[in-house]
Amino acid sequence: MRRLLLLISAIVLVDVMLFAVIAPLLPRYSDELGLTKTEAGVLVGAYPAGTLLGSLPAGWLAAHWGPKPTVLLGLGGLSLSSLAFGFADDIALLDAARFVQGLSSAASWSAGMAWLVGAAPRERRGELIGTAFAAAVGGALLGPVLGAAANEIGPEGVFACLAAVAAGLWLWAVREAGPRAQPARGGVSRALRDRTILAGLSAIVLVGIFFGVLEVLIPLRLDELGAGAVAIGATFACASGLQAITSPVLGRLSDRRGALAPIRAGLAAAALVA
Repeated sequence: MRRLLLLISAIVLVDVMLFAVIAPLLPRYSDELGLTKTEAGVLVGAYPAGTLLGSLPAGWLAAHWGPKPTVLLGLGGLSLSSLAFGFADDIALLDAARFVQGLSSAASWSAGMAWLVGAAPRERRGELIGTAFAAAVGGALLGPVLGAAANEIGPEGVFACLAAVAAGLWLWAVREAGPRAQPARGGVSRALRDRTILAGLSAIVLVGIFFGVLEVLIPLRLDELGAGAVAIGATFACASGLQAITSPVLGRLSDRRGALAPIRAGLAAAALVA
């Protein structure tokens, strides 16, 4: 269980790191390629667009093919698309590489969480999910730092290293014993009729939209105010620090007292922040 938790946490960390790496690089690409704010938004949105479109197919693959092969598919795509992004010098190629990164992330993230939840004892699921999400916040912390480094030394070397890390995780996952596929008929349609699942999806969509808006506007606004790539990266890193600390704690709380209390507290706090 510990090895699997470390593997899935590492996968989640790399996925989110690649999503968050774009913030400090956005002013660079805007200046070099003459991007409008709309084009900059498309570049930022290409990754989550790929994740959105790839999530349901990834879940279907994980159920019918198995979580482990789906994770391997995602990690392979993540490695290749990251390498392509690092050496691309055209906005269409950058958008395409980010979109494939998002598709690949959907496969590795969805199947990885299914792998973890399927293997976890019921009484520890919240804690383990919280630990994996703490790793995701670690990726959110490291992503802007790597983005700032890529801005200073060039994206080619940084993204080549990220591609190598994804390839290393692929080799690690190959060595782990994966669960068997357990397909269920009508899984998606049945889930979409469940009010509890719909409520959870609504909260996730709300958080995603809110963060996506901030991911585009804050770097550009900070750049207008004279902040450099390092300052932009530090801003996003500091903003994510508290979440990394609280995620495992909230997971344990949900195991003991149920999920509604942390959800209600989080939504109330988000409203105040907005």
